[in-house]
Amino acid sequence: MRCNSIARLLSACSLFVATTTACVGSSIAPITGGAHGWPFGSPSAAIDLASYGYMEEEFSIEGTAVSYAKVGTWAIDGVWTATPSGSASFKTRLLVVRPAIPSMFNGTVVIEWLNVTSGWDIADVFAHGHEELLGGGYAWVGVSAQAVGVQLSPFSLKAWDPVRYGSLSHPGDAYAYDILTQVAQVIRHPVGAGLLNGFAVERVIAAGHSQSANGLATYVNAIQPLTGAYDGFLLYSRQPSALPLFPGAAGAVPAGAIIRVDTVAPVISVEDEWSIAITSAWLVRQPDGPKFRIWEVAGTAHVDRDMDAFVEPIIHRDLGFPPLVCAQPMNEAPLRYLVHSAINKLNAWIAGAAVPPSAPSFIEIAGGAVVRDVYGNARGGIRLPQLEVPTATLSGVGNAGPGSCPVAGVTHPFGAQTLSTLYRNHGSYVAPFVHATNDLRRSDLLLEYDSNDAKTRAAESSIGIDNY
Repeated sequence: MRCNSIARLLSACSLFVATTTACVGSSIAPITGGAHGWPFGSPSAAIDLASYGYMEEEFSIEGTAVSYAKVGTWAIDGVWTATPSGSASFKTRLLVVRPAIPSMFNGTVVIEWLNVTSGWDIADVFAHGHEELLGGGYAWVGVSAQAVGVQLSPFSLKAWDPVRYGSLSHPGDAYAYDILTQVAQVIRHPVGAGLLNGFAVERVIAAGHSQSANGLATYVNAIQPLTGAYDGFLLYSRQPSALPLFPGAAGAVPAGAIIRVDTVAPVISVEDEWSIAITSAWLVRQPDGPKFRIWEVAGTAHVDRDMDAFVEPIIHRDLGFPPLVCAQPMNEAPLRYLVHSAINKLNAWIAGAAVPPSAPSFIEIAGGAVVRDVYGNARGGIRLPQLEVPTATLSGVGNAGPGSCPVAGVTHPFGAQTLSTLYRNHGSYVAPFVHATNDLRRSDLLLEYDSNDAKTRAAESSIGIDNY
């Protein structure tokens, strides 16, 4: 049962008890069947989970959620106070990817607030982070936290498969924060229905990309101090404004608000270049602190080729959409490397094993615009070897076309003359690339398996081979 002790300091439900004497336990049930026979958005269309020793499941979570109201004035320091203000019943879904055998589990569950900007649930963090998640023994739970993904879009769960999802009901995004709290609680204390039963859960991390990261910023600043539901947070590609506490002007939060410096739960914020250049995410920069790290990664897009390649077969299977064709080649900078590292380092930070490194610098900004070098690549920030030893312009901006193309960035390969000038032979490319990769590895920002991947790709490339 949720909130089994009102004495538990400032839990969301216990605060609500004080005014309504109601405290309802969340119930969990498997979701199966339906017109399609599989979960919407499930990653099995993109990856062979069994080859990693993993499996996917789907559950509903049902109960009574609270909404929140502001207390006092909310300033850009993010030190916000909220109080429960209402309640509503809800029933939403949880998409679960977990080790098939509990002994493979590393003790950490990553709970992703699924992104709904496109009008349907997308697991962006899983798309970029699956190599660390599946290779590292994590369990992952995707939460349909917002009403758009459940029922307010032609591509919502209920519209896509009314047989499978017809009983779901979302009371509105004001309740998303408490739904997220309840998911953490039932995962820590599983009851019935087989949701991670037999798994010894030690750590629970909340993660979200883009709009979902904006929601988590509000959660960290206003809700986490009440609930203590999460052990850490990964904010991936956050923009300069957090999501409102509830719809309407009264629920809006201050633009440019930072993450509160007194956060107890560790937070890592990973920023792509598109968010810096287009949404002015540099407005929410703040110094690293005892429980906060911000990593800005130069040359990266909001939705790059790696992410698109992962989600495309899922979207095609579920919605029948053809592959995305943008006006220019999508950005190919491996931002996924830093997502892998952020998950890994955040997990270790929570466990008390190590404190994550700080980024060497922010992406350079002058006059509100990203400063670029002679090749058109951004200056400053975390420097992937693909920027330190360039063979292309890798920009987070400049693309066009349908869907996510405007946020897909670009890859403009250098011409033969430029390449031959830079690299007289293959070795003169590979050697500095390996050096740059090793430098990033020594900084502890790059994991060993991604370091090996980068160096292998460079060695197997044709750069400089035709110059002999």
